[in-house]
Amino acid sequence: MVENNMVRFLLLLMIVLNSGSISAEKDSSPYIISTKKIYTGKPYASFTSLINYKGRFYCAFREAKKHYDPSGEDVGIIRILHSKNGKRWQPFLSYSVDGIDLRDPKLTVTPEGKVMLLVEEVKYENKVAVLRKSCVSFFSSNKSHTELIPISFKPNMDWNWLWDVSWIDGIAYGYIYAPYFAFVKSFNGINYNYLEKINEHIKLNKLDVKAIVSIDNILEVASDDIAKCGYEAINLSLIHISEPTRLGM
Repeated sequence: MVENNMVRFLLLLMIVLNSGSISAEKDSSPYIISTKKIYTGKPYASFTSLINYKGRFYCAFREAKKHYDPSGEDVGIIRILHSKNGKRWQPFLSYSVDGIDLRDPKLTVTPEGKVMLLVEEVKYENKVAVLRKSCVSFFSSNKSHTELIPISFKPNMDWNWLWDVSWIDGIAYGYIYAPYFAFVKSFNGINYNYLEKINEHIKLNKLDVKAIVSIDNILEVASDDIAKCGYEAINLSLIHISEPTRLGM
């Protein structure tokens, strides 16, 4: 009888402890408090990037009628809104280029204390992309900003797509995935050098760039620069490749 009671007690204790653990895990999990539209304009507003800079939130996104228009008639523009409390948003800056589709804006804060906007320029002719290049603009909280500056790569690469960048220890680390996948770094955000590239015959879609599993196993290098790039460049980790895929452009 005593043994049965002891067994029941231990089972009850296990249930109570597990319930507490489950509740604690549930309480600590992220959850959505509310959602609110911060901008109303053309039907397609996407590719958002959000940062906090000098006490304000800045949100960049592409605005157009659709995801992309190979005819070149509907081209995207980049809008940047800002907010002090995340509730009331106001227009801050906008970027547009005649006949050029601006895509995939990314915001980062440079070591000099300015915001760097990374954006892709695409031009279509006869429903085919004939121009694809990455550009940056630097701006401050007083709205002073540069024009879009084309990024350069060493060796030279006219057709390019720098997808994302993060600043670590004063250096911009990022990766391109057109014309092939490669890790790059820059000391000023404009001029980039290669760190390492994967086989040029492997074309990665950005959806293939997942949380990094093992940088050493994939790249077979132990470079400190590569490790930094993998840790921050896409804010996830590095890459996991299940099968080579072609990049549709």
